[in-house]
Amino acid sequence: MYGGEPNRYRLFYETVSKLQVPLYTTLGNHDIRENGRTIYTELFGPPYYSFDYLNNHFIFLDSSRGWTEKTAIPQEEYQWLEADLQKAQGKRIFVVSHIPPTDPRTSIIPNTYPELGQSQKTSLLQNEMNKLCGTSNIDHAFHDKQEAARFENLMTKYKVDTVFLSHIHSFFSFVKDNVRYIITGGAGAELLTKDSYYHYIRVHIKNGENYLEIVQLPSPPNQIVDRYLAAGQMFASSIYKEYTTLVLAIAVFLALIIGWILWIFRQRWWSYLKRLGFGFMK
Repeated sequence: MYGGEPNRYRLFYETVSKLQVPLYTTLGNHDIRENGRTIYTELFGPPYYSFDYLNNHFIFLDSSRGWTEKTAIPQEEYQWLEADLQKAQGKRIFVVSHIPPTDPRTSIIPNTYPELGQSQKTSLLQNEMNKLCGTSNIDHAFHDKQEAARFENLMTKYKVDTVFLSHIHSFFSFVKDNVRYIITGGAGAELLTKDSYYHYIRVHIKNGENYLEIVQLPSPPNQIVDRYLAAGQMFASSIYKEYTTLVLAIAVFLALIIGWILWIFRQRWWSYLKRLGFGFMK
C-alpha cells in the first residue's frame, strides 16, 4: 500500500482477493505508516514467519523499519531467524523481505531520513515535500552497515539459495558469497534506474534448480502528474467504499449549498442564459 490506512488496505485486498493461488505477504515501509502494522497483522497474520513446501523452506521477514529507523530487523527477529535457519538445514532455503541489506546501485548518497527531528517526520508539509522531491539517489539499503553484514553473513552461513527483496524500483540480480540476491521493485511507483521497466517475476523451482522468468509490463513515462491523478482516482474510490454514508451525506450537503446559492442569485444567471440565446426561457 502507499500508506497503512484502512481504505488503502482495502484497495490491496480487493485486488489480491481475485487470485486463484495462495498468497504470502511481507511488510514494506509504506505498509506500516499510519498504524499499518496493526492492520496488517489483523488481516494477514504475523509480520515474519516460515513454512516448508516439499524440500523447500520459505522464510518471510519484516525489514519494513529499515527506511526510517536505524535498525531494519529487531534483535528478537534475528534470534528467531537464526533458529529457523538452523532447523531448515538440508532443505533449499528461500528468504523474502522488503528492504535490501545492500544497495547495488552506484552514485547514491547516504539516507539521512532517520536523523530528521520527530516533528519533521510527522509533518504533513514535510511528508509531501519528501514525496515531490523524490528519493531516487538515496541509499535504499540498511542504514547500519554492520547490520547489513550480519544479515548477509547469516544468509551465507546457512547456505540460503536465494534472497528475494524489493524497495528499489528496478530489477537487480547478483550473487554475493554464494547467495543469490534478487531485487524486484518494478511493480509500481517511479522507476529509479535508467532503462528499467515495470515487471513481475515468476520463479520456477524444479529438480534441484531454479530460474527466473521476468514478465515485462507496459512502462509509460514517469510523469508525476499522471501518477498522482491515478492515485487520486484509486483513493477516491476506496474512500467512497470505506465511508459511503459520510461521502453521500457530504455530497447532498454540497448539492443543497449550491442549489441555495443558485436560488439566491437566480436573477443574474437567469438573465445571463437569456443573453446567450436561450430565448425560450421566460
